[in-house]
Parts: sequence; C-alpha cells; structure tokens
Amino acid sequence: MPPTVPSREPIASPRPWAAALLVLAGVVVYLNALATPFVFDDRDVIARNPSILSLADSFFPPAADGMTTSGRPLVNVSLALNHLLGGDEVGLYHGTNLAIHLLAGLVLYGILRRLLPSGDRSWSPVAWIAALLWMVHPLQTESVTYIAQRAESMVGLFLLLTLYAFLRSTEAGDTGRRRAWSCATVAAGLLGVFCKEVMVVAPLVVLLLDRTFVAGNFRAAWRERRGLYLALLATWLPLAWLVAGGAGRGGTAGLSAHASPWHYLLTQSWAVPHYLRLAFWPAPLVFDYGVELINDPAQVIGPGLVVLALLGATVVALVRSPKVGFALACFFLVLAPSSSVVPVATQVIAEHRMYLALAAVTALTAAGLHRWLGRAALAVGIAAACALGAVTVARNRDYASELGLWQDVAAKRPQNARAHANIGRVLSEQGREEEALAAFGESLRLRPEQPQTLFNAGLSLTNLGRIDEARGRYAAAVQLDPDYIDARINLGVVLLEKGLTAEALGHLAEAVRLAPEMPEALSVWGSALAQAGRFGEAETALNRALAKATEPGMIATLHFNLGNVGMASGRPDQAVREFALAAQLEPGNPAAHFNLAMALLRVGGRNAEAVAQLQQVLRLQPGLTRARDMLAELLRNPPAAP
Repeated sequence: MPPTVPSREPIASPRPWAAALLVLAGVVVYLNALATPFVFDDRDVIARNPSILSLADSFFPPAADGMTTSGRPLVNVSLALNHLLGGDEVGLYHGTNLAIHLLAGLVLYGILRRLLPSGDRSWSPVAWIAALLWMVHPLQTESVTYIAQRAESMVGLFLLLTLYAFLRSTEAGDTGRRRAWSCATVAAGLLGVFCKEVMVVAPLVVLLLDRTFVAGNFRAAWRERRGLYLALLATWLPLAWLVAGGAGRGGTAGLSAHASPWHYLLTQSWAVPHYLRLAFWPAPLVFDYGVELINDPAQVIGPGLVVLALLGATVVALVRSPKVGFALACFFLVLAPSSSVVPVATQVIAEHRMYLALAAVTALTAAGLHRWLGRAALAVGIAAACALGAVTVARNRDYASELGLWQDVAAKRPQNARAHANIGRVLSEQGREEEALAAFGESLRLRPEQPQTLFNAGLSLTNLGRIDEARGRYAAAVQLDPDYIDARINLGVVLLEKGLTAEALGHLAEAVRLAPEMPEALSVWGSALAQAGRFGEAETALNRALAKATEPGMIATLHFNLGNVGMASGRPDQAVREFALAAQLEPGNPAAHFNLAMALLRVGGRNAEAVAQLQQVLRLQPGLTRARDMLAELLRNPPAAP
C-alpha cells in the first residue's frame, strides 16, 4: 500500500505582487554591489583558477589550501559558466550571486507560507515579513556581495529547495505527483551536497520538519517515508567522497586541521551569541575575524552559558512547542558543521555562516511581532526591513575597494594580523611599497610566524632595491616553511644577484625537487646552472621548463635565458635563434633586442641586422647609453663590402 498522506489545510494561492516585492527589495539593496571588484578569495576562485576555463575541467576544482571551491564542484561549475559567458566581467558574477539569493528568498517565502497557520488570515503577512527581513538583512552581504562565498548561498538555496519539495510531496493528492516531488527532494539534496558540506544536515532537518508539521512524531515519519529518508541519507556517500577528495579543503578544515577542537569549540561559544546579536543589531560587521582561537575557558563563561541556555530552550520547545523548537533546532543544526567542534582553521568566525540560520531568526521574529502587535506587525516589519536594507546598501560600499575593505577590518579588529597583511599586499600591488612594508611589519608584529607575509615583505623590499633585507625575509619564510617553493625561488634569485651561486643552487635545486614540473623553478634553476658554468645542465633544465610553460611571458623569458646560455657557451648561432624568438614574443622588451644585436655581431657578417636591433632598443629605451654608443660605432665603421 502507498503511504498515507496526513491531512493538511489547503494553502492559499500565492499573491504574485508579494513575490514581486520581495524580488524588488532584494534588487534595490544589492544594486550598488554589482560593480564591486574581485576581493581576497575571488582572485583564487576566478582569476587564478584554471579549472573554470573549461566546463569539463570545472567539475574537478583544485584541492588547493583553503580554496573556497575545493570539494564543491557545482559552485566551481557556476563560476565556469560565468567565465564562459563574460570572462572576468564582475557584473555577471555579482548578478549570478544576486539571482541565487533572490531565488532562495522566494523559496523561503514558499516554505513559510506552508508552515504558518493557514486557517487564520491574520497570519498571512508573517511569512512575507520573515522572508523580507531575511532578504535585505546586512548579515547576508558576505554571501551575496562577496563572490567567493557563493558556496554559502548556493547550499542555502538547495537546502531550502529540499524542504520545499518535501512539503509539496506531502501535499500531492496522487501517487504520481507525490513520487515526482519526492524525487525532486532527493535531487535538491544531492545538488546541495556538491555545493558545501553543511548539506550534511539536510536529512535531519527534513525529518524534523516531517515530525513537527506533517507526521506528528518521528516513528510515523519514518514509517510513512522510509524510502525517502534512505535516499536522503545516501547523499552522505558522495559528500564523504568530496570531502576526502578535497583533503579537508587542503587540510584547512576538519579534525586534521591545525587547530584544536577544544579551542575551536571555545571560540564558537563566543561566536554563536555574537551572530545572534548581529541578527538584531548588525554592527559592526567584519569581513574577516582572523584565525586566532580562544584558549581560556574563562573568556567565554558568559557567552557559553547563553549557548547552553538556548540549547536547553530548544530541547524544551521541541517537546512543549514543537514549531518554535523546530526553528531553534534548525538554527543550531545549520551552524553545527562549521560552528561546533570541527575546526575551520582559516576562518574561525565568519558572518556568512548565518546565511541560512538567519531564516530561523527572522521567522521567529516575524511570528513574535504578529503575536505581540497583531496587524501592526506588518508596518513594523516593513520599517525594520527599510532600516536593515539601508545598512546593507552602506555595507556594500565597503566592498567597493579591496584596500578599503581590509582597512575597515583593521579598524574594527586591530589585532587581526591577516588584515594588516592584506593591506600590505594591496598597497604593494599599487606600487606603494613603503606603506606596504609598514603594514607587513604590523602584521608580523602581531604574528611573527607568517611565511606568506614574510615573502610579500621580501617582494616589496626587492622592488625597493633593498636586496639584503629581502634576502632575510625570504630566508625566514623558507625556515618557517621549507616547502615554500616561491620563497626558495626568490631567495635563489637574490643569492645569484649577490654572487652566492653555490648557495643559490642549493635552494633552487630543492625548489625543483619540490616542483619538478614548475616552469618558474626550472627557469631560475637553469639560469643558476649557467652562471655556475654548467651549460649542458642549464640547457636541459630550460628546455624542460619550455616544454611545460604555457604563459607567453614565461616562454619568452625561457628563450631569452637559452640565448644567454648559447652566448656563454660559445654558440652564437643558437643565441641568435633564441633571442629572436624572445624578441618576437615580447617585441617591447629592450633586453631581448639588445642581446639579439650582441649575438648577431658575435656571429659576424650580420652588422646591418644588429644595427636594426639597436635602433629598436633605442626606440624602446632612448636613454640606454651602451646601445647608443654601440650603434654610433657601427654607423661610423660599417663593414666593408664583400
């Protein structure tokens, strides 16, 4: 026999204008976010993510350290589609984020309409108020305005779709429709698994929803829909595969991450009440809370008691007031994967985790306003939404500049070493190296053992010509992280400039051992070998790099270095070929044209070609005295006619 469908009150037909107003509100508050630039992780998941360059590759995002798309292929596919349609045009990425958020808000509205009492028309506005408050709340900006956190809004959308499809399956009047909506429930649950790990709670939330609003108890829910729950539980298998394949997001998340579960739990004891406070008073909003954990239980006695009290209230409400208990339980269930004992070492506190949990808060708030104020709740809810929307618009402006965003973080969390490090990184990208060094210095004062920040400080010092100081920063980065390939390469380059070839060869050989297929490492290694007079090995290393290189600038550099090897080893014909290729690939590089002129002169009988190359050098760099003197000499003493 097919399972019986519990009796449900008919749902009133939706009012199109109500849904349209929700969409309009969402568009209005996020309109000024559509042109904001890529910030922080956006660079990794978009600008530096080769897997989004093709749809086929996008199903296999790289498992890089902490990359937001690691183990979340559907999020990566959505970014690949954006790239396919618009390249690096930020508006398309932001527009997609907003569309996901708007859809999620509409689905939330559809769910709440089915869960609130339908027999009493006075409750009709409550679902709309709750969805409106959720849609425009400034806590959502991190999941909507920040492109990389699309993972949060996408998993939120699919978890809501799972609940919506389940409710529709219980309303269906015939077996065919019921089966179709049940399949949609499982499909939405499966798609959510490919977005983010928090989808692990979906079977539990559906079961709790069934017990509270449909079946009346867990036993009846399981008896009537056992097949559906087994199918939902089966979605944990691909989730486990994704987590294992992503290696805990590069080792930054999970019990194997470099963070104590106990200290992480202490930190979350402060974070959860903080999230709740921000739900009712969203200030100050912080883009990045840093990675510092709370180690002393005495620091979280007050917040910890609040969490315990709320958990106790949830247990009591599940028995005495199941609908309120359901909302409270959903709040904790959604936060549990990231805000309990399983460390996320790169983000110990993050406001985007409230994306879906906020729905429980706004639903309870809207219901409470209705019980307290009756019909006046609608006006109060709209007023609150206007105030929250104004804060959201203002918050979006903080994302207009990456430098401004990190300066905002540093102002609100001055002990956040990562904020100062990123201020330095952005300043360095703008060529403001002295200011960048000051920011790097403050970051290292707060947390001395930061290989990446030491490396970036070394880059700034290199750009300022302070080579000895740069050498110290690179060496410190390598000491802290012996596998830091870029730091070893740069340290090798600096040592070569100082004439310390043997020491440079040691670091560069280790870099090649760590990354034998990395063109940059092979290129510098080859140059070092040539400087040591080991021309055959140098040529082998450079040709290996050339076989792996794909970026035109790197290919040009490799041909240039091979030309230098040809000159140094007494093979000017080879040098001419290599320098010519380098000049062809980078016609604006005066060094390539100058070295080509030198090689042409060394070959002999090609002075006219050398003159043309020197003239090109002076067009590109008029102040190059050596090229001017050589050109003048050649023009004064042209070769005799054969």
